[in-house]
Amino acid sequence: LRLDLTEAARRHLLHLTPHPELAESSMVRRAFQAIARGRFEGCWGPMLSLELGVNSRDLFYHIEGLRLAGLVVSVHIPMPPPVQAEYERRAGQVPLTVHSNLFFHTRFYDPERIEAAQLHMLLKHAAIPLTERIMAAIQGSPSQVVFETDLRALALQTVEEFGSVHVVTGRIATRLYQRVRAQLVEQRRVEGVRVKDQAAQKLRDALCPHGAHPEPHLDEQPILSLQDDP
Repeated sequence: LRLDLTEAARRHLLHLTPHPELAESSMVRRAFQAIARGRFEGCWGPMLSLELGVNSRDLFYHIEGLRLAGLVVSVHIPMPPPVQAEYERRAGQVPLTVHSNLFFHTRFYDPERIEAAQLHMLLKHAAIPLTERIMAAIQGSPSQVVFETDLRALALQTVEEFGSVHVVTGRIATRLYQRVRAQLVEQRRVEGVRVKDQAAQKLRDALCPHGAHPEPHLDEQPILSLQDDP
């Protein structure tokens, strides 16, 4: 279904009516319309540059006015491999970086959806490296016990290395760690223990190789609280 709209109606639907200075620029209007067409999927910056025939630096200039007006949200995250491949096919060159801005019309910006997409990508590409780091940290510890706060720091480092630099990075790291941890417990490679932190003089959650420290253990609670005891 295609509707023929007047320019005034189009500007109203795009929320451009209160911003005549932006609506006067044909390039800004074209960019904003392309972003709005992306709806909940958003519009990748490199693909938008190709569509408009402008380089990334000039595109930033046009988009910045929309962002400052609260009409566009920009999220800096890694491009999925299919998007990278499509860019390479259309541009005839590989992207200069796998990180890019994903633009959304504010009406379609859904942080939970973006976070779920980031987690899905990280589970595909970062879960194995994080698993290896967790096991290496445990096996390299003299006591073969590592506090979970330290392991969550490994998860955050892994997330940052794989490019999830949006404001939800901390939550993404926690969710990735929980998934990897649950899998390791299910595979009986690790188990949760309560260990006294001598420096803080309190019990804290930790992981150790399965069966290495039979007491105290928490078989009845395979997913530990991620909060330290007061």
